[in-house]
Amino acid sequence: MFDGTPAAWRQILWRFSPALYDTAPVEQFFNEFYYPGLLADLMAGKRPAAPKNIAQLDRQPPQLKLTTTAPTVGAIQRTIVTRDVQIKIEVAAPAPAKEQPRQQSSEAREMPPGRG
Repeated sequence: MFDGTPAAWRQILWRFSPALYDTAPVEQFFNEFYYPGLLADLMAGKRPAAPKNIAQLDRQPPQLKLTTTAPTVGAIQRTIVTRDVQIKIEVAAPAPAKEQPRQQSSEAREMPPGRG
């Protein structure tokens, strides 16, 4: 759980494994873990509990498709030639997770004979 100002949120990340960059901004779980007054409750002797187990939450972002009907130039780069455009945003459920979870490790491994 966390509390604080939006400026403070930029200073913290959720870390999900020993991998240095396996992180997410704190806002990713804002609805689940933001707890206004957390410090005051702790100082008052309360012991608030997280409403959910973070390990059980899906961290995959939704799939987004952005399209426009604005006039464009060039088939490859599709340069927009107007100042104002309307953008259509389609939001879909996250892609299914892979069968096997990704394993990250910085441990050295012994190579099989003939492969090194």
